[in-house]
Amino acid sequence: MEYVANTQQILKSLRVFNSQAKAAEDRATKLLRQTTYWVFDPKDKKFGPSKFVGFAEMTFQIYEKAIKQPPRHARFHGQRTKQAIEKATEFEFLSDDDLCGSLVSWGERLVISDVFVHVNQNKWRFLRLP
Repeated sequence: MEYVANTQQILKSLRVFNSQAKAAEDRATKLLRQTTYWVFDPKDKKFGPSKFVGFAEMTFQIYEKAIKQPPRHARFHGQRTKQAIEKATEFEFLSDDDLCGSLVSWGERLVISDVFVHVNQNKWRFLRLP
């Protein structure tokens, strides 16, 4: 597993997340509820959790394998992926009240209608892709 190095890699993993989430609904739901750092693609109006989209060529199959057998050469946690995304884009994750409602609507369409019930939305930070 390699961290992303450019915006195209981030977009690719973000699109994979969105296209595979229904088939991996349990894992997608857990990620949505646990994520603090969100990447937003303004073109497609879709989001991706940094812990998923911060890895190049990420899929749910690879993600599940990494959870069961964490890779030795790369630490599998959100802080590292957050840093890789910020370095690749030269942007920082910031609070963004405008995106909170969009994230909730997107998540409810993606997996289940109450996916963010009891989730503290004040923790969310966003990075808008250029």
